[in-house]
Amino acid sequence: MFWRSEEGWVTYWGHSFKWTPDHMSSEQLEPLAFTYDVLASEALDRLDELCPPERPPSPEEQPSTPSEPRAQDASSSEKEKPKKPRLQRDYYELLKENAHRDEKLRELWDQVNTVPEWVDWEQIERGQKVFYRYAGAVVVAVSVKSPPL
Repeated sequence: MFWRSEEGWVTYWGHSFKWTPDHMSSEQLEPLAFTYDVLASEALDRLDELCPPERPPSPEEQPSTPSEPRAQDASSSEKEKPKKPRLQRDYYELLKENAHRDEKLRELWDQVNTVPEWVDWEQIERGQKVFYRYAGAVVVAVSVKSPPL
């Protein structure tokens, strides 16, 4: 197309757009790769101190089990099955349960559960209406017209 031959147009990942002063250069973006949420990081450290993560048992610690239980032991073995350790933690639940125990946890809990002043509820409602109106058609179109992965 002719409009892409103008100066300032670039193509990345199959998407063409005009570079503007609002776009950040890679030099400007570089320091952002090393930024993080300090409060969330401190709260995570406090959660790990208050509620240490479970360590899965090592192969040496796991009890040995017979390869095939006998027929009469089948019902009792179901009752006595050891629970597998949870390898993933629900940090939201941990934060909710422990927010009262630490100032950093309380601060993060309040931040997570406070709606910012800049939220425009009318715009959210308009977005919901657009989603409800077109979501079905979009899902069908994407599932039918998209190449298989």
